[in-house]
Amino acid sequence: MEISVHPTDIVRQAIKNTIETMPTHWQELCASRSKGNAKQAGSYFHFDEKRVGGFIQELEWEHYTHSSIKEPATGFIARSVFGTMNVVSIQDRCMVPSTKIIFEDPKSTGKVEGVTEDPDIVGIRTEFAVLLVGPSPLNNEQNVVYTFHPGDPIPPSTVERYFEFFNPDTSRFERVDRHGTSTTAIMAKEMGVQWVKVRSLRN
Repeated sequence: MEISVHPTDIVRQAIKNTIETMPTHWQELCASRSKGNAKQAGSYFHFDEKRVGGFIQELEWEHYTHSSIKEPATGFIARSVFGTMNVVSIQDRCMVPSTKIIFEDPKSTGKVEGVTEDPDIVGIRTEFAVLLVGPSPLNNEQNVVYTFHPGDPIPPSTVERYFEFFNPDTSRFERVDRHGTSTTAIMAKEMGVQWVKVRSLRN
């Protein structure tokens, strides 16, 4: 007879594994989701960095599916959790064509995210948290936490960090790094950006 494991137990074991085997990843994840990290773009909870980790471990979790959650990740959701989803669609009415979009690759994935620092663009308050668990890159048989955040997940960026173009002045192909460069919202949309993270004062 198969014994089912409660989703909360799965999450708490994954958190334990992450803290023990990937402590830097866990610390950086908690820092990125804290209200005091003003340099970090994206969604956050209304706690400081030290409180976020303990807060996540105390939650009760349920299984959760979403079109943006892809294998090998498994999704979980916790209800009545308040945070700010600091991510907006590039189609949103607040995203005027001239909005400055900064390209960033903070995790060195080879893809760049769109980020705005426009003070008129704000995220939305959410009432649930989502957490993704999957096989550890250090041990395939052990689950770890990939990420957690307020609100629904969004699909990862498909915009390449590096691209090559032919320079007729030098008659050579040259490689360009988009990380740290900027463009307008209308150009970013044409390049394939779908979602834009907001960097704002976190409170």
